[in-house]
Amino acid sequence: ITPKVWKMLRLFVRPLVASSVGLATTLPGCAFVEESDDYEGISVDAAQLSTAEARASTFEELLAGKIRDWKARSVRGVWLRIPTSRADLVPVAVRQEFVPHNCEADQFVLTRWLPGDQANPLPPNASHQVGVGCVVVDATGTKLVLVKEKWGHFKGWKIPTGLVDAREPIDAAAVRECREETGLDVEFDKIIAIRHSHHAPFGKSDLFFLCVLKAKSTDLRLYQRDEIDDAKWGDFDDFLQSTPYPRDTPVWARLYDHCRLAAEEQDGTEGGTDFPADVVVESLPLPPGDGGDNPTTGHRRRRRLGDVPYIHVEHFPSGVPARQTTERPPPMTIFSARPLPPRRKATQ
Repeated sequence: ITPKVWKMLRLFVRPLVASSVGLATTLPGCAFVEESDDYEGISVDAAQLSTAEARASTFEELLAGKIRDWKARSVRGVWLRIPTSRADLVPVAVRQEFVPHNCEADQFVLTRWLPGDQANPLPPNASHQVGVGCVVVDATGTKLVLVKEKWGHFKGWKIPTGLVDAREPIDAAAVRECREETGLDVEFDKIIAIRHSHHAPFGKSDLFFLCVLKAKSTDLRLYQRDEIDDAKWGDFDDFLQSTPYPRDTPVWARLYDHCRLAAEEQDGTEGGTDFPADVVVESLPLPPGDGGDNPTTGHRRRRRLGDVPYIHVEHFPSGVPARQTTERPPPMTIFSARPLPPRRKATQ
């Protein structure tokens, strides 16, 4: 066999052999790395295309051939990852009936469900963002940490808040946000309530964890001066009567009722420390092979209720008009470890 014939044989035979044994499938300038999952699907990593001089036409030819191969192997779902450096290949995948799923800083993820006689059960993109609110009360239970943000529509005093990073525990996020916005050295104590709302950016819903933290110091230092305009220890009672927020905003007023009760428990002035336990956060080691980059140091988050046998649920009007729709906005919900008595109307 002449070298030219051998080269041609290797060009067409190697992809067939590689795909049949689950190895990388290669064409000139193109490389796919396949990984099977537990649901008769595969993840396809095209990261090697970022340094290859692959033409879009070559990629489309390869992808079309792989789709035929996957169907012959009864593959169900395909997750295709394309590096952002090869964004020109995304329209090619869309032409092959892949659907965009999500986009990160380094990659696009697209999916395709192959069985034509079955409904597509592939999970959609993340439906929620997750935030934390930091209730930091002094030793007397009458003062709490408040901040003013530089940006946004609300310029009044509020508790430190922020979004949880990917793969970040709730308690660690609360400690981080508080330190970033106030400079306080704090220790996570407990979660006292969870607000569920449905008007987050990009059509997402929002889970907001209201957390109690213990201050190890009282010296406020503004590290995020580009985001936080001011910080102070404020009077709890005065803050609760601030209008229109939080006093005249039902869902926030209710959340701060939980804050107030937590402060009284910490101070021991009402209810004492014998009040039923709140939602407790525990860190447990991940068993080998159960996810995480490092099973020996990763953590699984578990929520339990001390002596409380249920989670109390309250619904509040959305307060946000539905955009471009006649449907009524879904209500906001507060989940807490105990019920509170009905709120009394504030006196002027």
